[in-house]
Parts: sequence; structure tokens; C-alpha cells
Amino acid sequence: MKNLFDVETAKSLLYGMKRIRAVEETIAARYREGKMRCPTHLCTGQEAVSAGVGALLRPDDFAVSTHRAHGHYLGKGGDLKAMLAEIYGKATGCSSGKGGSMHLIDESVHFMGSTSIVGGTIPVGTGLGFSIWLHGTDQVSCVFLGDGAGEEGVFYESLNFAALKKLPVLYVCENNLYSVYSPLGVRQPEGRRIHEMARSIGVRSDSGDGNDVAEVYDKARRAIRSHSPPATTKAGRERSRAAREDRSQGAGPGTSSVRSRPHLRQPVDSSHVRGAATFGSSSTGGRVPPSHQPSKKRPDEQLSIQLASNLRPCWAAWRRMLSST
Repeated sequence: MKNLFDVETAKSLLYGMKRIRAVEETIAARYREGKMRCPTHLCTGQEAVSAGVGALLRPDDFAVSTHRAHGHYLGKGGDLKAMLAEIYGKATGCSSGKGGSMHLIDESVHFMGSTSIVGGTIPVGTGLGFSIWLHGTDQVSCVFLGDGAGEEGVFYESLNFAALKKLPVLYVCENNLYSVYSPLGVRQPEGRRIHEMARSIGVRSDSGDGNDVAEVYDKARRAIRSHSPPATTKAGRERSRAAREDRSQGAGPGTSSVRSRPHLRQPVDSSHVRGAATFGSSSTGGRVPPSHQPSKKRPDEQLSIQLASNLRPCWAAWRRMLSST
């Protein structure tokens, strides 16, 4: 890693990570005001991947993302004011206030969309790579995905097509070890490695520490402009506030819990967060009711309890509907 980049690049990467962290922490602090018009999934603790990969993407490179897209959007050069306006449901948002936190689109920076559907943007990003192949340009399509997407059929179909056509697609899998409430160990066989699965399909792959921005930058740089057969890289980390906020914002089934991970209850410095992100390149080329009593709980924990209470009648009706069918 020695002499991997100059001082200015190092400063830029540090600024990028700190900026994403500050934005996510501010969103978390203000969400309880009840003015944000959507569930919001944060990427606190995962900033190094967004900053490291984003620094290597050109303005004309494509990028697509997951429900946890804030860092990816900002890393790609997205407009912070437009993203915040989107979360607040304003017409000045990057998706005209119609998409919210999980559906960010900004064609001006070639950020072509994020989605709440697990694996939903993998074929989209692969198709963007195919368009590059058809036009014969030297762009790259970057697909950010999570470890849960490795259990979806489109993951295999897309990587197979990319490998077959030798498309200029960079697959970046952020393995934070959890999918909703389920740890990796109860979802996938022991010993399975996502980047090795990609390699078996014909995609050149690699793995690394997703909290080490220098390693992220180095591995992404090697893959992103490569003219060798397809590639994948894995970088490890866990979610910190990202997991807790999903639950605190009342997203219901499909949110994340940290009950079994007490070490994640406090926001942590990304330098101490462990986890994984896999880089793969196939390129050849309601409102919270007011509290009447002072609470000793942190605001986000109090918000979690209040939202859970508000949502109980909804879940009860949902269960009754299912039992009657």
C-alpha cells in the first residue's frame, strides 16, 4: 500500500468518508422530527467503500445501488442538497421528491438508480455495461450490492451474462454479514465466499477489508480499468448505526436489528468496524408522539420504541389478514 496515492488524494478520501458520516449522523438526529417522507436506511460504518470506489469513477461512468445508497450517491458526485430534498419529499429532490431515500436517481452524474428490492439493480447495472459494450466507449458500470443479493437469481444470471460478453461492469458487494435479522451463518453454507462464487462463474474476483480505504481504492483501481476477464473483490465490515436506524424508523418486516450485536449499539468509528465488501469487475474492458416524561434513552432508541408502538395495530391487522386466507 506504500505510495498508493498522493497526499491530495488521501485528503480527498478522508474528506469523502467524513462527509458521508456527518450526513448520515445528521439524518439520524433529525429523522425524529417527522418531516422526512420515507423510511431511511443509513450507511454509517460503510463509508470507505463509497469514498474509495467513488473516487475512481469518472463523471460519465454509470453507478447503481441498493436501499442503502446515500454514500454511493455522494461518492459518485451526487448533489447533497438534491439528496436531502428527496428524503424530505420535495420537488427539488434528485428524483423530484417521488422516490425517497431508497430510490435515488441523478442522470446528471450518471447515478442511474437505487432500489429497495434486493438485487433489483444488478441486472440494470449489467445492462448499462452492455450498452457501453454496444457503443464501444471506455466507460464502466459500477453495481453496488449487499451480501443478501448473492442469494438472488439475478446475481448469477447477471454475472454469467457479463462474463460471457466480457462487459465493463464492476460489481461491488458490501458484505456487512447481515440480511434483515439473519446473520450470514444461517443463510449460507459454512465456508462459502461470495467472491469465490463469482470467480466460478468466470468473473475475476478479489476480497479485502472494506474499512481500509487504501485497500478499497487499490483493489477497485486494479479492477475498474482492467482489460482482462471479469473480476470481483470482497471487502469486510459490519453495519453500525445503519442496522439500528432501519429498525428505529419503523420500516417493519425487512428491517435490521442489533439485539444480538451489543457491540453495535453505539455509533463506532469506521476504523474499528469490521465487515466485508466484495468488488467484482466483469470488465474486459407518522410522526413521533411527544414524550411527557424525560427519558434516559438515546433519541434514536426512544424513536424506535415509539414507532414500534404506533405500528403494532398495523402488524396485528396484517397477521389477521394472513390467518384468514
